[in-house]
Amino acid sequence: MTAITPVHLRRHLLPFGLLMVLVVGPLRAQQQGTLRIVDWPASEAELAQVVGDETGPWSRIEVLPFLDSLVLGYRYEVVGDTVYAGFTLAWRPATWGLYRGHRVLWDQMPDSVQLQAMHVRIRFAAGGRPVTTWPLRFDSLALGPWPEVFESATYAFPIEEVFGPVPRDSLAAWLQAGLAPDSLSLEWIAFSVAEDGRLTARSIVRARPGPPFIDVIFDPEVIVVEGAGKRGGTTVGRKPRRTGRSATRTRATEGRRTGRSGGRGWLRGGEKDEDDEDEKHETLLPAALAGVAVVAIVAVAGGGFGYSGNLKRTPIGVTGGVLRPDWGVLLQVSMNEAVMERSRTEPEELAVRLLGFSGWLSGRLQPALALGLRWREHRGRRTTHPVMVPAVVFRADPIVLIGGVDLVGGGPELGVVLNLRRLLGY
Repeated sequence: MTAITPVHLRRHLLPFGLLMVLVVGPLRAQQQGTLRIVDWPASEAELAQVVGDETGPWSRIEVLPFLDSLVLGYRYEVVGDTVYAGFTLAWRPATWGLYRGHRVLWDQMPDSVQLQAMHVRIRFAAGGRPVTTWPLRFDSLALGPWPEVFESATYAFPIEEVFGPVPRDSLAAWLQAGLAPDSLSLEWIAFSVAEDGRLTARSIVRARPGPPFIDVIFDPEVIVVEGAGKRGGTTVGRKPRRTGRSATRTRATEGRRTGRSGGRGWLRGGEKDEDDEDEKHETLLPAALAGVAVVAIVAVAGGGFGYSGNLKRTPIGVTGGVLRPDWGVLLQVSMNEAVMERSRTEPEELAVRLLGFSGWLSGRLQPALALGLRWREHRGRRTTHPVMVPAVVFRADPIVLIGGVDLVGGGPELGVVLNLRRLLGY
């Protein structure tokens, strides 16, 4: 699977420029870039060896997508004794994941999987030598997979909180040697699933360098972050600090969210955020309405009009077309309830099919075949799937009954059509 391309995240970092500036006198520097973690918690081959272990932690995990990539975009400016910093964050799932203790494909996991919180560590290097690390905690993200992107506000941090208790002359020497982030490591991460506004699954796991690669954290209210602060342990409770080594924060500028993340991260969205999300919300409703209009035109011209839908996926639908004594052709358009509601949480599905039938077996019972496409829209991701429905048509004019099964997407297909020409005599 293709990893997230950092250039997409860099679009959010341009205001800070790519320039690093060093001046005599007060410390001052600017920098931005991206860091990534790939194939977490391990490669597919390594995971295949340990996931089936019944005694391991895997069977106790409610929800954990394996990560193809986790990309953290950073931008910061050092001004005297303060570091002004902001971040962007995105993640892309790998092929597999864990759900209810079982290894499943990502496509089999619930659509509402979200990254809720995580603790990472940015390592800084100067002159090719690691010199310090910055622990960061991201909280209350509610971030879905790419193309959702979280973007923080810009915050002011005491310089010792970012680089540690380093003497001023040593820090100046690091900056002159090209001090810059060079790697990103994951301490722990939390995912959740919410359905109908109710939390149905949640898991918090700590990363390990070797098999079984993770430890399950059973008490989500108290998490001990090793190595934070002055190389000791820091306890983070129900109302955790947002990031770093201390709780001191000063907002420098207002941030914003991009993509369609519903989380708060470091900031609470206002009315402008909600307006932006309304403008960016993609829906299949316009296409569905256009399809219904075409069906109505075809029905008037051809003489057949009625209901058609897939009871499993797209139960709301209409059909229209040509009905003749020995044959018929019908255009079918159906959708699910999420399309009508322009849902932000449930996936929208829209199907368009063309059904044909002929009476070469008998006058009343006629074989039929429908071919078409089904579109699925969820959080800005749109996929297309084929539809193939072998069916049987029962002619009881002026009523025509249709029944079949979708061989690709599954679910029974039902239809009831009125022969308007026969009924109205036109």
